Amino acid sequence: MYDFGTTTWYLCLETGWYYNGGGDSAISIGYDINRACGGDHWYANNTGSYAQDIGGTWRGGWIPSGNEWIAGSGLAAGKPPAEPKRSATEAIKLGEVRLGSPTGPKLTAAQLQPRPGTESSRRSLVPVPGITVTSPGR
Repeated sequence: MYDFGTTTWYLCLETGWYYNGGGDSAISIGYDINRACGGDHWYANNTGSYAQDIGGTWRGGWIPSGNEWIAGSGLAAGKPPAEPKRSATEAIKLGEVRLGSPTGPKLTAAQLQPRPGTESSRRSLVPVPGITVTSPGR
C-alpha cells in the first residue's frame, strides 16, 4: 500500500504460501483488500508462482503488478490522486518497501519475493482477515 504523507510503499497484507499438493492445475486466493488494509489507497500486488519439477527443483518467479487505485468509502465516486512517482516494482528492487506501516523496518527484495522452502518463505508477518482459498474440483 502507498502512503502519500511519507511517499512510502509498505506491506499491509501477506497471504503466505499455499501449496497445491493434490494434482489440481490451479489454486486461487481471494481477499477483501478494503477489509484487510482500508480503501482510498494506491496498491500493488506482488504475486509469486512456483512449481517443483520431477527432479525437485523449484521453477517460477514473482510478478509485481502495476499501481492500482482501490477506492474505499471516502473517494469511491471521486477522482483518485495522482499515481505514486515510484512504482512498487521499483521500491521492491531498491529495498524501500516497509513492513506493516510507513515507518516499519525496510524489507529486501529477497524477503518480499522468497523462493519456496527458504526460511523467509515461512514467515507470517501480517494477520490476514477473510482469506479464501479455492482449488478446482474441490
